[in-house]
Amino acid sequence: MEINYYINNQEVDRPLNYKELTIELNFDKDKDKDGQSISLTEFEFGLGSQTNPSDVATLINTHINNGFAFEGLPILLELENNGATYNLFDGYLNVATAAYDCDRVVLQGAEKKNIDWLNDVADSKSFDYLYEVEGIVTDNDFINIPYVLSSLPDNGEALTAFISMAFIVDSIVGQVKDVSELTAGFTAWPNGSDIAKFVFSVLYTIALLIFAIMTIKQIINSIIQPIKYHTGMSELRHCQKGAASFGYTFASSILENAPYNKSYIIPPKYNQDEYDDEDSITGIQVAGVTGQGSVKMKRLGNKEKYKLGRGYFNGTVGDFFREMKKKYNAKIIIEGNVLKLERKDYNNSSYNYIVPAVDQTSYALNSDDLKSNYIVRFQTDINDKNTIQRYNGNVTQVITSPTGGRTDYTLINGLEEVNIQFARATEKVALTNAEKVIKLYLNIVDAYVNIYIALAKLLLEAIKLAVEIIALIVQVLNLTGAGIPVPNPDGIGTVEWVNLSGSVDDRKGMILMENDFIEVTKNVILDVNDDPRYTKVNKNTDYLDIIFTNSLYLYQRYHFINSFVPSVTKPNANQYKLFDKVNVPFCFNDYKLIKDSNYLQDDEQRNGEVISLKWNVEQQTASINYKVNELYTNRLQETKITPNGK
Repeated sequence: MEINYYINNQEVDRPLNYKELTIELNFDKDKDKDGQSISLTEFEFGLGSQTNPSDVATLINTHINNGFAFEGLPILLELENNGATYNLFDGYLNVATAAYDCDRVVLQGAEKKNIDWLNDVADSKSFDYLYEVEGIVTDNDFINIPYVLSSLPDNGEALTAFISMAFIVDSIVGQVKDVSELTAGFTAWPNGSDIAKFVFSVLYTIALLIFAIMTIKQIINSIIQPIKYHTGMSELRHCQKGAASFGYTFASSILENAPYNKSYIIPPKYNQDEYDDEDSITGIQVAGVTGQGSVKMKRLGNKEKYKLGRGYFNGTVGDFFREMKKKYNAKIIIEGNVLKLERKDYNNSSYNYIVPAVDQTSYALNSDDLKSNYIVRFQTDINDKNTIQRYNGNVTQVITSPTGGRTDYTLINGLEEVNIQFARATEKVALTNAEKVIKLYLNIVDAYVNIYIALAKLLLEAIKLAVEIIALIVQVLNLTGAGIPVPNPDGIGTVEWVNLSGSVDDRKGMILMENDFIEVTKNVILDVNDDPRYTKVNKNTDYLDIIFTNSLYLYQRYHFINSFVPSVTKPNANQYKLFDKVNVPFCFNDYKLIKDSNYLQDDEQRNGEVISLKWNVEQQTASINYKVNELYTNRLQETKITPNGK
C-alpha cells in the first residue's frame, strides 16, 4: 500500500510526519456543528529547494503571492492498494493559518465542502445578500399572507356607521319595491312609456347600488379594518435557497413532507408601503359603454391592502440552518452535492462495520446527556398580545425523575432549553360582535340586491338582443357601401353580485394580529391558495388535538429521542454505554464502510454508533470512540407540563 500526495495537481514529496498522519472521522460534533466531519492531522512539509516548482513551500508562496491567501490550496491523497487506486482524501490546505519554521511548514488539512467548511462559511451570506446581490432569492419566492386586526372599533363611529348602513339598506329596499310596483302595473303588452320607465328605474337602481357599495365599503372600514397582507416565505424554500447559494441541492424528510412543508415564517415588519389590489376587489360588477358597441366590466367594492415587503428570514444562512436544527432537533448531513436536514437519530444505513474482539472491558454511561428539566419554548411578541393571550402551547417542560426510592439522593440534574426564536401566529377563529352585526346587515343587502340583479340581467339580455338586431341591420346596410361601424353584441357584459356577507366570513381562519407591525418573526402552518385571500391558517394549528406549531407536538415528534424513558419506538431510550479509545486493526475497506455509515456492531452483536475515530493510514490501526444503545435503567419517569400562561 502506498500513498501519493498531490498539491494543486502537482505530485510532491510525502510529509515529514507521514508515519503519524491520521485521518479523523467525527460524527458527534458540538451542538452547532453536528454531523459527519473528515479532517487530517497537521501536515509537516520540509521547505526543500525554493527554486523547485514542485516544492511545497514554493507552491504555498506562489498561492499566497497570487492573492489567494484566504483560499485553500487543493490537496489530494491517492491510495494505491493491490493494484487499485482510490482517492483517499480530497480537500484543501489552510494556508491562512500556515506556520513557518526554519526548515519546515505546518498546515491543517480539511475535506472539501464538508460540515466544517459549511459551518465556517454559512454565516458569510445573509438572505439580504442572496436577494440583492446574488439574486438567488426573488419576489417569486414570497407569498402574500392575509391577516386581520383584533382591535375594536370606536363605539361612536360604529353607531354612526350602523345608522348610515341602515339608511342605505332602506333606500335599496325602497327602490326594489318601486320597481316591483312598476312591473306589476304592466299590461300584457307594455307600451313604450312603460318600458322607458322600467329601463330608467333599473339604471337608476344600478347607480344607487354603485353608490351603496362604495358607501358600505367606507362604513365597513370604519368599523373593521380591511384584510391586509404580509409577505412570507416557507422554511423549505429558505433551506433550498440557502443550500443553492453554496452549490448544494437540499433534501429533508422533515420539510418536504406534511405538515412542515406548509410551515412559513413572516419576518419582522417595521415600515412598509401599501398598494390597492384591483384584482382582489369584492362587490358588484356593472356595465359601462366604452368604444363602438362594446360594454366593459368594472369591479367595485372593498379594496384589499397589500404590503410591499420582503418575506425572508432576517439573518444569515447559518443562522437559519441553526434555527431549523434547534426547532426540529435535527442535524445537517452532506452526501455528495446534497445537503440534508434530518432528525438527529436519522441513519438509513446498515450495521456494516463489526468491531473486532478486543480486550475492552471499561465503559462509561452517557449520564451527561440526561437533563432533569428539558424545555421547548416559542417566543411571545409584546407587539402582538395575541401571542400572549393564546399562550397555551408556547412552552412545554419535561421533568425527568426517579420512580420510587429516595428522591433526596437523586443524581439527575441540569437544564436544557430549546428556545425557538419564532412566535406562533394565532388564528382568527370567530367573528367579533361588530363583524356579526355587519354580516347581518349585509345579509339583508344581499337578499334584496340579488332580486334586483335578476332584473338587471334581464335588462342587459334585452340590450344585447337589441344590439344583435342593430348589428344585422348595419351589416345589410353596409352591403350598399354605407360603411357604418358594426356594434359588437359580445361586448355586452353581465351583472354579478359577489356575496358581501360571505366576505365577512372569509376573515375567519386568517392570521389575527394586534397591529400591522411584527417585532418577533412569526411561524405558521398555512394552507396556501392561488388567491391570497383564501390562504388560511392550517386547521390543525389551533384548538385541535394535533397542533403542529405547538411545543408539545414538536417535543413528541422530534425531541423525545433525547429522553431516557423507554418508549415503543425507542425501547432503549437515549441510554448508551460509551467505549473510548478502542484500538483496533483498521484497513481501507473498514474506512470506506464507516465513512458511508457510522453504524456498527460490537463483538457481542450489540448495535452501536461510531462517535469518532482516528485512522493511522501507514500503520493500519485506528482508535475508535463508539457507543452502544443499551438500557441500563428503567426506574425513570417523565412529567410533561404545558403552562397556559394564567
